[in-house]
Amino acid sequence: MSTPELKMNASLLHDGSVVKLELSENLFANQHFFLQQPGDAQGSPYLQGLFALNSVRQILIKENEIRLRLTDSKDWKSVAKLAADLTRQHYAKDGQLIPAQFKQHFSDQLNQTEKEDLMMIEQIIKDQVIPSLAAHGGTCEVENYSAGILTLRFSGGCQGCSQITVTVKDGIERLLKDKVSSLREVRDATDHAQGDNPYFN
Repeated sequence: MSTPELKMNASLLHDGSVVKLELSENLFANQHFFLQQPGDAQGSPYLQGLFALNSVRQILIKENEIRLRLTDSKDWKSVAKLAADLTRQHYAKDGQLIPAQFKQHFSDQLNQTEKEDLMMIEQIIKDQVIPSLAAHGGTCEVENYSAGILTLRFSGGCQGCSQITVTVKDGIERLLKDKVSSLREVRDATDHAQGDNPYFN
């Protein structure tokens, strides 16, 4: 049986440094991979290929999305096309992009408590934080959670906000710490280049 065609939509996210490929198939259900450097991709030819593309410095994969953080987004459409071609090429082989052994390696890095807490964090972000941010035209997403440190990335009207420290530390971090035992700190990974509205109340 032939592998079904994999369709993709490419876009540049609000902060202007991340290319998002949205896949027609949910290949990474309940999975989350954040690769901060090329060495993290060892064992996955596909991910190594993505890092080999011009300007790609970080990769985030979850559900049906592949996100590439670029050092220079001036030529992002070319990078997106090359990434899409590479994705189709690897997917056509066996319908898989990342080897099971590689997935297991990432899974082993999170203990069971952290896995459960990450699920709780993502639900709280979705139900309580994002609606509040949306009132100011912004949003955020979980980029990584490891060793009790949660990294969030803000976009939309949230970028450049002078209240970012207050928002993260006195708002989001306090809210999450009340409910998530393993959480030690919340960090903001956003490149704040624009936006001037406070975004948590």
